[in-house]
Amino acid sequence: MDWSDGADLASAHAASPGAAGFGLILGSDITYEKAAHGSLVAAIRRLLLPTEAGVAPSVALIAHEARRVDMWSADVQLRSFEDAALEGGLKVQRSRLRCDEGSEGYLLQLTLGVS
Repeated sequence: MDWSDGADLASAHAASPGAAGFGLILGSDITYEKAAHGSLVAAIRRLLLPTEAGVAPSVALIAHEARRVDMWSADVQLRSFEDAALEGGLKVQRSRLRCDEGSEGYLLQLTLGVS
């Protein structure tokens, strides 16, 4: 899916139950390109089922593997994606993942606010 392609997003949204959005979105290995973070966040917002008061929020679970760290050992891509998600109105929770030797990863839980 091309996150920036409106036709792709419209098609995916139309395929959701009742064309209302998805209660769960799963993604892996999609946060490594900083230039795509804004359109990826917009796609997640568009495809998540809107949250209503008293109902468990829809969630996007994104697995992220650390690939680029700065001189302070901070994950540059993770920080950029989280910033884009927050700016895009998503709530972000991060949990560390157990990965293969020499690899570090996180599970990001993204949710919409209550409508």
